[in-house]
Amino acid sequence: MVVRGLAVLTLLGLFAALTPALVARAQAAEDHVTAVGKDLERFLALRMERAELPGLAFGVVADGELVWSWCAGVQDVGAGGQITPQTVFRIGSVTKTFTGAAILQQRDRGVLALDDPVATFLPELAEVAPRTGDGPAISWRHAVTHTTGLPRVGGLNYSSRPDQGVTEAELLAALAALEPESTAGARTRYSNLAMALAGLALGRATGQPYRDLVTSELLQPLGMTSTVWDPEAVAEGRLATGYRR
Repeated sequence: MVVRGLAVLTLLGLFAALTPALVARAQAAEDHVTAVGKDLERFLALRMERAELPGLAFGVVADGELVWSWCAGVQDVGAGGQITPQTVFRIGSVTKTFTGAAILQQRDRGVLALDDPVATFLPELAEVAPRTGDGPAISWRHAVTHTTGLPRVGGLNYSSRPDQGVTEAELLAALAALEPESTAGARTRYSNLAMALAGLALGRATGQPYRDLVTSELLQPLGMTSTVWDPEAVAEGRLATGYRR
């Protein structure tokens, strides 16, 4: 998933009586940030230099309004292109927060309970033998707290093609001969594989493909029109090239 670097969420349905207070708070925040703006700029420039970042966009949002922003660098080290508040960056694993939010939405709607086994909707996961004979089944809670006991990626190989999605067949194939690293709930272990499986199970639970679900239930209601799934969907000239060390 890629996302606009400085997203501004529009607050809807505010009571008229609250508006003056919110405006005053936003103005106070803006005045404060303006006062320390030069210090922020120096701090960000130093961090950018130390991390050897080709480009950076930073913003301060108060009560749903962008009150201060700072951009520097280029979108691509070869082609150039100035970083602006409209630049779109890859967010990578931040996408997991959308998965977690979507799971909680379905919890609130009674579609699932956090302590239900994910295998209720993804029976293929039940074929993975627990680390111990009396170990608990992997639950939604385990998935969102990274305590499933599953490895970081297991047999899931996508590093050679970061701009391409993993298919359902590839994801399920990664379960073949998979051995958990620990009993579910025993310890924290960051796992791309576990969250990907949770996303697949979520799609089955709702009868809606994961991407469509997140788009309709989160991105569209929040007005995140610059947040898309594929680089090709980004308007020309707005996408920053991703780099890794």
